[in-house]
Amino acid sequence: MKNLIVYGSKYGSSKKYAERLSQLTGIYLADYKEVKDLKVYDNVIYLGGIYASKVRGLKKTSKKMKDDARLILVTVSLGNPNTNKSIKENIRTANKKLLKKPLLDKLKFFHLVGSMDYPNLKRFDRAVMSFVFRMLKKQNIQGPDAKRMIAASEGKVAELDYSSLEKIINYLKEMKIIKQ
Repeated sequence: MKNLIVYGSKYGSSKKYAERLSQLTGIYLADYKEVKDLKVYDNVIYLGGIYASKVRGLKKTSKKMKDDARLILVTVSLGNPNTNKSIKENIRTANKKLLKKPLLDKLKFFHLVGSMDYPNLKRFDRAVMSFVFRMLKKQNIQGPDAKRMIAASEGKVAELDYSSLEKIINYLKEMKIIKQ
């Protein structure tokens, strides 16, 4: 069984998670921009940042996969979709539309909380996030995700939670993708 970790990262969180997952599992990793052909892989673990509900590089990568491959999709975002069922479903629905039908049969989703270095975002991304931050503050939205985003707007970089990779590793063991 051939396995590969692929990542699509704009600011680095997905890449850092992918690198750590590769270290923990021994599975080779590659940037989605560099992979040419994924048809030799039985399992592709794809980690990507969420931008406008879609995972960076997912559509381009999935087109290179063989139809009977297993896709393990790991989204990375500042907010945690696991704490909001409607956001989680919106992300899953938007990204399923990017995939070829056969890949949906073996698709498995995971979500990880990323980080943000707000002062170093590109101008457009900073403007979008500024709007989001203002709305959170104006509507006085509470909760861990809102607090995390507001802290990021103040220039504090949220740290990654590498322990959250354990659920992915457990799934890989359960599916016999890696050894116990």
